[in-house]
Amino acid sequence: MLDAARELFHEQGYQETQISDIAERAGTTRATLYARIGNKEEIYTRMLRRESDVLKSWLLAGYEKAADLSLHGMVDAALKPFFRFAEERRPGFDLLFGTEPGLPGSEVGQQFLSEIMVPVSELIRSRIESVGGQAGPVGTAAVAVATIGVTLHTGIYAINQNLDLDATFDVGTAYIESAFRSLDLDALNRLDAVSLTSPRNAG
Repeated sequence: MLDAARELFHEQGYQETQISDIAERAGTTRATLYARIGNKEEIYTRMLRRESDVLKSWLLAGYEKAADLSLHGMVDAALKPFFRFAEERRPGFDLLFGTEPGLPGSEVGQQFLSEIMVPVSELIRSRIESVGGQAGPVGTAAVAVATIGVTLHTGIYAINQNLDLDATFDVGTAYIESAFRSLDLDALNRLDAVSLTSPRNAG
């Protein structure tokens, strides 16, 4: 049922898609949809949450593999599931990251990005420590935000422009790998030092 909903919302948009359309595509009835999932708003939100959960599970599996690899291997393993999701689950990708503010579930994509901040930050911290460096939570989070942002917006641009995702993946991984090689660890440590002395953290 959620597969049918995902395809129709992607094809027709939220406003134009009706419960009866989803029921027909899923080979079921309106009554069954209401009983099993709920109204259109609940169907849309649950569909987005499922897509978010699928992508998160793929990424976490990639991060686990990436932890003990070389820098190139780490970046490759960490980013590959994201681009695989964009390719294999295009409707889910578009809806998860393209739902307009105000529509049901529009917060799901942002929640997803917040949820992966911790594992991405941990992966980055482990990488920095593996080469003898140190980075506190603020500096590590700053690198995580930049890495997630580059990955997300590169993927969105590739999808919107109908670019070759394999080539885009290669560009994205090369860019992030280069950024990691040139990280200024002193600057990262200054971020944490400034954070500790800022008025917000005083007392």
